Amino acid sequence: MIVGALAILKAGGAYLPLDPNYPTDRLTSLWKDAQAPILVTGQCMVDALPLRSEHVVALTPEGQLTLDQIPKPVAVQAKANHLAYVIYTSGSTGQPKGVEITRGGLLNLVRWHHRAFRTTPNDRASHLSALGFDAAVWELWPYLTRGASVHLPDGVAVNDPEAVRDWLISQEITICFVATPWRSG
Repeated sequence: MIVGALAILKAGGAYLPLDPNYPTDRLTSLWKDAQAPILVTGQCMVDALPLRSEHVVALTPEGQLTLDQIPKPVAVQAKANHLAYVIYTSGSTGQPKGVEITRGGLLNLVRWHHRAFRTTPNDRASHLSALGFDAAVWELWPYLTRGASVHLPDGVAVNDPEAVRDWLISQEITICFVATPWRSG
């Protein structure tokens, strides 16, 4: 997801994070509502969504394109008012709604984060949030834009505070964003 989102931003597009843990009906509904012309996904999701192959770019598990999918470089002039990503609400009050975030809005968040937390290339950041949750943005772009490393807790039960604590210590994480409901629980 990280490689795909970065490639989409670099190409001048906007990304729509879809959590592979969502039911197929919800994923399809969000994709159609967003009117996304192309789906960049992992190979594991290709068969999960009822989309025509010309609308799908499948990345390998290493985040690479297959040889037949490598595009020619594009020159893009992205502007602050251009869309960076769309994130959907949980839908707890009915139908999920897409929230459009511009590149300028994302840049404001990243710059604020840099000032507030003084992130450096030596930092080791965690990424604990689900892909479709807005907190995932906080756990990626402020760190990657400073050259810090982002660590994903593969196989760690992120709803188990002791397991997460042990993982944070073992990975020598220096900066971690934890969503409010998790902190108050």
